[in-house]
Amino acid sequence: MKILKTICILLIVFLTYSCKTGYIPTGVNTPMLTQKNQVSGTADALLIGDLQAAYSITNHLLVLGDVSSSIATDNPTGAYSYSGGAGYFNTFSKKQILEVVVGGGQGVSDFEYNKFYLQTTYAKSDENFEFGFTARGVMANYPSVKLQNGNTISTNDFFIEPVGTFRVGAPNIKFHMQLGLSLPLVYTSETVFIPFIMNIGLNVKFPGSSSE
Repeated sequence: MKILKTICILLIVFLTYSCKTGYIPTGVNTPMLTQKNQVSGTADALLIGDLQAAYSITNHLLVLGDVSSSIATDNPTGAYSYSGGAGYFNTFSKKQILEVVVGGGQGVSDFEYNKFYLQTTYAKSDENFEFGFTARGVMANYPSVKLQNGNTISTNDFFIEPVGTFRVGAPNIKFHMQLGLSLPLVYTSETVFIPFIMNIGLNVKFPGSSSE
């Protein structure tokens, strides 16, 4: 674990050395809820440190939020971001789950930015194991960013982020791991971006009720 963490830190330093970092991808908040009044919480760290929470207000509607921090910046106070969202989920045969979530938030790295995202997750879940694949689209809006030619502009970058989530453990607490990519589709800010999403941590889940 220490070796992996060291490699990740060195990777961040290499990617951001003498350059200005813009949007930093956070872990995907995919709670894999199945019924009303469930609560899910995740704490993880590696490339990024995340705290995530989600709550199912009905058997099909959920709200969620997260905060994160990172060292991938020249900013002496570090980088951080926060976001919130809402979405729809449904369960199918053999404990399959579909989630669709839309949300937004703000972040600070070497630049300030706003972010907006839409994500879809397909997952399979049982008491001891959960696996999900998420496709997340992100727009990062920079109110003010200085280009290499010296011009200062307001601009947007767009990313597609395929991410796999793996959890294993007891019914209410599981080891949590995410692996994914953050790939630029439209990239005009000329800032450094982090192309990987890698996190390891714990997920806890409190049962709810199936009644509406």
